[in-house]
Amino acid sequence: MDEHATIADLERRLAEAEAALRANNDIDTRKRAEAALRECDTRLAQLADAAPVLIWETGDEGATFVNSHYLNYFGVSYEEIAGFNWTRFVHSDDADGYIAAYGQAFTERLPYDYQCRLLRADGQYRWHRTSGRPASHGRFVGSCTDIHDLVAAERALQEREERQAFLLGLSDAVRPLADPAEIQGETTRLLREQLNAGWCYYVDWDLDREIGLVLRDSASEGLPSLAGAHDVSDATEFLQLLAAGAVLTVRDYAGYEQLPWHIRQKFTALGFRSMMVAPLVKEGRLIAALLIGDTTIRDWSASEESLLIEVAERTWAAIERGRAEAALRESEQALATDLANAERLRSLAERLVPEESFQAIYDEILSATVAMTRADAGTIQIYDPDLKALELIASLNFSRTITDYFHRVDAGSRTACGIALKTGERAFVDFPDEAADLGCQLLAGEGILSAVAFPLVSRTGTPLGMLNAHWRRARHRPNEGELRYLDLLARQAADLIERRQGERSLRESEARLREFGEASQDVLWVRDAETLRWTYLTPAFETIYGISREAALEGDDYSNWTNMILPEDRDGAIEHIRRVRAGERVTFEYRIRRAFDGEVRWVRDTDFPLFDAFGQVQRIGGIGQDVTEAKRAVIRQDVLIHELQHRSRNLLGVVTAMANRTVGRGSPPESFLVRLKALSRAQALLSQSGSDTVAVEALVRAELAAHVSNAPDRIRIGGPEVALTSQQVQNFALALHELTTNAVKYGALENGTGRLSVTWELIQTAGRRNLALNWVETGVGLQPEKVTRRGYGRELIEQALGYALGGRTEYAIEAGGVRCRIELPVV
Repeated sequence: MDEHATIADLERRLAEAEAALRANNDIDTRKRAEAALRECDTRLAQLADAAPVLIWETGDEGATFVNSHYLNYFGVSYEEIAGFNWTRFVHSDDADGYIAAYGQAFTERLPYDYQCRLLRADGQYRWHRTSGRPASHGRFVGSCTDIHDLVAAERALQEREERQAFLLGLSDAVRPLADPAEIQGETTRLLREQLNAGWCYYVDWDLDREIGLVLRDSASEGLPSLAGAHDVSDATEFLQLLAAGAVLTVRDYAGYEQLPWHIRQKFTALGFRSMMVAPLVKEGRLIAALLIGDTTIRDWSASEESLLIEVAERTWAAIERGRAEAALRESEQALATDLANAERLRSLAERLVPEESFQAIYDEILSATVAMTRADAGTIQIYDPDLKALELIASLNFSRTITDYFHRVDAGSRTACGIALKTGERAFVDFPDEAADLGCQLLAGEGILSAVAFPLVSRTGTPLGMLNAHWRRARHRPNEGELRYLDLLARQAADLIERRQGERSLRESEARLREFGEASQDVLWVRDAETLRWTYLTPAFETIYGISREAALEGDDYSNWTNMILPEDRDGAIEHIRRVRAGERVTFEYRIRRAFDGEVRWVRDTDFPLFDAFGQVQRIGGIGQDVTEAKRAVIRQDVLIHELQHRSRNLLGVVTAMANRTVGRGSPPESFLVRLKALSRAQALLSQSGSDTVAVEALVRAELAAHVSNAPDRIRIGGPEVALTSQQVQNFALALHELTTNAVKYGALENGTGRLSVTWELIQTAGRRNLALNWVETGVGLQPEKVTRRGYGRELIEQALGYALGGRTEYAIEAGGVRCRIELPVV
């Protein structure tokens, strides 16, 4: 039953009793009415005390009645209610509204209903619903019902609804986002606005590097951003607290001693006063944290703590989802790129294999390089081993200035290709970093800021060239997939270039071989290893063997060849061919009887196996050389050796005799040395002639030239072509030397007045040919009668020539000069 209805009924009965008292003055009746009135008061008090609400009554002078529950609730006595200031129990935030509502209702005699918080005797404020209405005699009655739990439930429900709405809005806001920075920016903004805070940021912890990374944060207007990397190497205690996984709430940041003092000082200087941190610990490792802070000291509620945890988990999940989606997209894109690049490489190989133009090959490879690396420009260079430099052969999207400057690059360049040439490994370069290099300056000036160079290397490690990609993006680096395919392209390009260069070299080599073979005096031949039929022969084959090449290539050439070998050499030659077919390299000699003239010729064959791709002997090749003349030369050499030995013995005999006749008789050593030089000149003439004879004129002119240089008009030389043997030359040269030195010292060549005539002729004497040489000096003032001494020179002429050479001499000193005639037998 409504307590207001009960009170109204009691008031009605009380009013009836009072009316009866006024109408009837009978004492009994009055007493009965007073008893009834007291009974009503008692029942009213009992009823009020029994109700679980605060019941009160007020008049113009204040409270006139309260039930016991009221007294107990506020902790006051009944005696205190007169003049009781009940507004002191109303929460300060609710007092003004409550007083205004009550005052208006009391003055206007209207019912009222109001909710406010009242201070219970235990010091707790609880929500109550207080309601009242006017009663008789200017009184006001009412009650207060405790609705605290209901209000709490309603507010909790409202908070849940608001929280759910916030979380749904948060999910909707981050759902389309994939970038971790954008997700962090949106979640921190929404949470900061929801909790009306100063800062909010999400931290990725890198404990290995002791860094906290904030990609993006949210701060109230006028507050600085905390985005960036933060060193937390000296915040070990704080990180350990976070690693425990519990939410940290800091009412006053300045006094939070778990953080180092300098960090607290830094953040309090920024305006931090309170914070709350929700750490994210996954698989036992602290990986992230969501932090919210304010510029005032703040008591964080449990619902705010719960919301922070929820948002932290959702933020982490969204970031992981974004990263997973980004990784998936990257993977799909990488897969698509891989497929496109693989197809590009396959297509490139198909197109380039039959391509003959080197330039077209280079252009195709360069286009593929630029496409696969998303480059802005590129070049291909070929290595010149002679210059030890790279030659530019193809470029894309470069100006003439660049291509002219980089026409040739060596290992001293600080460009990517120069560094790669020097190191032999791929190289990355950022051109603004190489400001001292002119080439790098030119590239940077045209907007090219970074590059990579891939060496093109043969399978054997020989440098072939360089593949280069350039970007207008600063510090750009290809990703792993691009580098992988660029490696494959470089390998493919190197193989193709090497093969084409090899094919070109082979063609050039074959052309040179044909030219060499056509011009060579040796026969170059190739046989099929199985049938032993000739498949290639050079023209010298016809000269050496006396058979036409056409006949040899078309006929049963092996049997024809073996039949041409002399029987005593045939088995050895056949055995050597068998060894070559078995994989050996051999050199052997044999004799053949040439077909067209029957002459026996010596042949030296150098034969070698030619293997196929499986290491089997497919063909055999050889070089056949006609060594007949060499064999004859060996014989002649033996003869010459014997002749040299004989000549040496004769020369030593002449030298010995000359030494005995000069030094042995007391002449000065200089005389011996001069005569020895004359003998040396004669030996030089023998060596120059290449035979064992020397012309008489050569001997005469050589001796005169050794002593006379300025009197050619006073010397006459002449005679037929006559050659003397090596045995004759030595003594004849000494005789000419003695005549010449005497003419220079005492005779016709001493001064400018004398003349000399040296002539010779061939005469027949006693049935043999003789050389007759006449030495005639004129214009010399001599007194023959005073010349009495006979020196070594005259003795040599008059005695030694006749003895050693079987000759005859006449020597006379006349008034005009010396006259000498020498006759020698000649062959």
